[in-house]
Amino acid sequence: MNSRRDLFQAGALAGAAFLGARRAGAQEGSGPTQDVQVYIEEGHYKARGQIDGRVLISSASADEAIQHAIDSFAGQGGAVCLERGRFVVNRQINLAADVTLCGKGAASRLWIGPRHDTGVALFAGDTQDVTVADLSIGSDKGNERARCGVVLESVGVSTVRDVLCIGLQERGIWLRRNSFLCEVRGCKIGGAGKSGIFLDGLAGKGRGGDFVPNLVTNCIVYAGGTGIEANHTIVANIVGCEVFQSGGPAFHIHTQSNSVLVSGCRSFQIQDDAVRVEESHEVNISSNIFCWHVGHGIVLRGAIWGTITGNNVIDTGSINKGLPPGELPESIELKNAIYLSGTQGIGVTGNTIFNWPAAPPMLHGIFEDAACRNSIFTSNNINYAKKDVVSLGQGSKANANVSYLPEPFVGRHPAWLQTFDPHLMELLMEQQRGRS
Repeated sequence: MNSRRDLFQAGALAGAAFLGARRAGAQEGSGPTQDVQVYIEEGHYKARGQIDGRVLISSASADEAIQHAIDSFAGQGGAVCLERGRFVVNRQINLAADVTLCGKGAASRLWIGPRHDTGVALFAGDTQDVTVADLSIGSDKGNERARCGVVLESVGVSTVRDVLCIGLQERGIWLRRNSFLCEVRGCKIGGAGKSGIFLDGLAGKGRGGDFVPNLVTNCIVYAGGTGIEANHTIVANIVGCEVFQSGGPAFHIHTQSNSVLVSGCRSFQIQDDAVRVEESHEVNISSNIFCWHVGHGIVLRGAIWGTITGNNVIDTGSINKGLPPGELPESIELKNAIYLSGTQGIGVTGNTIFNWPAAPPMLHGIFEDAACRNSIFTSNNINYAKKDVVSLGQGSKANANVSYLPEPFVGRHPAWLQTFDPHLMELLMEQQRGRS
């Protein structure tokens, strides 16, 4: 019967494909299929098979040993595991498809040397199915060559997870040039000079198609410049992340970064605006807590079709310079919890907006300037501001908002203001750098 003959032929083809895959998976056609272990012994960096223990390379250069281990898979895929220790690299490590580079947690340390060729510790370009996991990346303090931890450029379906980046000059993790279906998960970035996590140029016609999503989730960014930044990035989810004591905005979405979701996130002790959205449409900011920021809470400029709903916006316009008890600054510039300028079609609903008594009052709970139009402000609850909702936009409507302005619900303003000290995070990062 034709059906039985077809089944037989299909089985034969599947068997041949299986045997071919088995042959391809065996390194150099002789030894067992195995992953590679990179370790430090007697001042040398060595790579060996995890099953047979055969040493593939012994080098005085960590980058040479790690790169050799990655290249040894020759397109077959596998895992390169860094044992604990400090692996000083002076050349960029280039990642490959189907290869996982992993460590034993923060004790496996990629250390960018002062003579590094590009300043990028790990790079993947025009490939897919790359994983970086369970290691730390850093450098000595003041090393201007240490620019970035992990850069994925035009990379698809890849993951960076549980990576710690400390004290880099520019970025911790950088997804750029239409990388797609990538996930940054469980990473911690401290003291990155420009931004902790940077989504950059993910808005065009890339290898994966048009506007393919990316996900940033469960990450923590502290100190440094901006927390999480999206530049010309379309369709990205930022979920369950925390930003602490960033020098710039906790979340900065700009330059046609359309359809970006920020949800379930928290910012705390921010030295700028908590959220800043500029010339980016379809933004959704929902179910977050933004607390204790020097600047405004949520700022939208030139945005269209946005949703701001179910957030707590707390202690807007705080200060971050320590003052002796009983001493107030000479002047305080009051800030707005939610500030809209030149926007259209924004829904601001169900937010709880308040300042504690140890913070100055807000200027406005919600302010919309006259360049805006056709937005709605409803069911927001506002406490402790000079004014609650000011809507100047053409065709905009404000209704069913509740406010109590003269003083915080929990009591009168004390004779002091609550401050925070970024120096403590600097000491922590020094300790993280100092462990060998």
